[in-house]
Amino acid sequence: GDFKKGDFQASLWSESEKQRRAMLLAVAIVYYLRLDGKSRTQFVSLLQSLPTEVGQTPGFLEILEDAMDVVIGGSDVPKGIAITRGLKENIFVTLVCSLSQTPLLIVGPPGTSKTLSINVVDQNANGTDSLSKFFSKRPRLSLFHYQCSKQSTSKEISAVFAQAIQRQERIDARKHRCVVFMDEAGLPESERESLKVLHYLLEGHMSAKAKVGFVAISNHVLDAAKSNRCVLLLRQEPDEEEMQNISTGVLFDIREDGRSNVHDVDIDGALVTSQEFATKLWMSYASLFRQDSGLAHLITFFGLRDFIYFLKAVRNTSKTVSTRLHTSVATVVAALERNFNGITMEELRQVSVCFLKPFAKLSLELSSQSLEEVFRHPMAVLKDALTSSTESCVGGELNRPRFKLVIDCTEDDSILRLLSKGGVADVTRRSLYKLSNLPDNVDLERLRLISGVKFAALQGSFAVLSQTEPINESFYDLFNQRFREVTGRDGKVSLYANIAVGGISRRSLVRPEFECVVHVRESRLPEIPAPFLNRFEKYRLTLQDVLVSGWSRLGRMADIVEKAQKRTTELAGVLKGRSDAFGWMGSQDTLDSLFVDLLPHLDNRLW
Repeated sequence: GDFKKGDFQASLWSESEKQRRAMLLAVAIVYYLRLDGKSRTQFVSLLQSLPTEVGQTPGFLEILEDAMDVVIGGSDVPKGIAITRGLKENIFVTLVCSLSQTPLLIVGPPGTSKTLSINVVDQNANGTDSLSKFFSKRPRLSLFHYQCSKQSTSKEISAVFAQAIQRQERIDARKHRCVVFMDEAGLPESERESLKVLHYLLEGHMSAKAKVGFVAISNHVLDAAKSNRCVLLLRQEPDEEEMQNISTGVLFDIREDGRSNVHDVDIDGALVTSQEFATKLWMSYASLFRQDSGLAHLITFFGLRDFIYFLKAVRNTSKTVSTRLHTSVATVVAALERNFNGITMEELRQVSVCFLKPFAKLSLELSSQSLEEVFRHPMAVLKDALTSSTESCVGGELNRPRFKLVIDCTEDDSILRLLSKGGVADVTRRSLYKLSNLPDNVDLERLRLISGVKFAALQGSFAVLSQTEPINESFYDLFNQRFREVTGRDGKVSLYANIAVGGISRRSLVRPEFECVVHVRESRLPEIPAPFLNRFEKYRLTLQDVLVSGWSRLGRMADIVEKAQKRTTELAGVLKGRSDAFGWMGSQDTLDSLFVDLLPHLDNRLW
């Protein structure tokens, strides 16, 4: 009934037409949208084969598209977000299920607008206070956020539902409805059976209707006992049409009529149409993980979110003049260094060649030597990323870069200690938040660390997190950077993100200047979930990277020190295994550490 009065020119429809449309929309939400692409095509063919009344139009897909367009047309979607079919489906089904208090599970890989759609609905559904006429006629929605983790318990989940139900019982359901939002529902460990409590909370006693709404997002389908109790919206990897819409929507300004203000792109003097430029980029990304690319093993390391932020970086560092976007090979490589990094230099070169190869036909100079001149040192890229973050964060959602993930190739956290020494990041006792992993007062230590990061976000200061794997889930919403914007009476916009402590999740103020670096050891990467990795710009650093960065500022002394290091390495190879006294020389990390300590302890200008 939410889409029959005042929408879709409903006043022109007969009563039977209204009922037909409502029935087809219900079929779409419950059955059609839970299917994959191939099954959806078969489902529509089956519907079309059924007998209908003569001249009965529009069809099933047209009715669904009209309904989604009405919702999107009445929604304030952040600038720079591509209005794709996937986003439209997510927002439409989230709104319908929340208003009808029908449990919903959205399943899809990272970067498919799952969290974004929840935030858009939450930002717009303010009841009579909504700026949109569409949303002002509908009840206000209040989200009760629960951040799942591997250690989630049924008691925590029940407590969040209890809060939502208690709130719902005290307000008028016709004007205000409560919804439990469960983020990353696929994280809890199955052996803990912490999600089993949903069997009772989603249906109530004797399969009665739930008392509050429920929306969960996950990267994989939950077991049948839970999935069958929800409307299931399946998000797959985008098809070609969707990738084209994402690329053009992010790269270029899209007007309300769906057309771009940018007609062509100048890349180092070579001209291509805007559509061709976008196509070449997304096709390069799609080919990145093919078996014959040599990079297929990175399919879980990189995701669609990395590609979207790569497109944003290209857009933000290029210049638009009239209807033409001016960019360069150096700009594209710099965007790759920021968003497809965290791998070896050789792999980064392969990624760059994969993205730039389609432009080789444009007579661009793309030789190995020319590309080598464009690449920057990993330490320089990270330092530039941290510096530019503070410069662009004031520009709003459109220009806000991701937080940084530093992958330490040593086993004693040497890189973390050397970041400050190298002038890359100010890692001090005040900015470092590190778990000790000692058995005493574990809960108290974790609570203290979460509170410290929360305060750093409030103050807009710099925070470095190390060995924080047990509590990283608490910051998933903060790391995702899909902040809720609240405009105060003075007209200033404040940013809020949910930070969780166990089952308690509260919106916390985040200053735009807040910057965060998460430090992990390379050996721990296989244990880190893909949704966590995709939230960050990634940088892989070795002791050799620190050495080269230091040598580059030593002038003539660099050659002497570098030759000494090579001779020492050769000597270590000769002495290795001859005596226990020289056993320590068998480790390259140990030798590199010695030479790092020889670098001058001067100010950052020398580094």
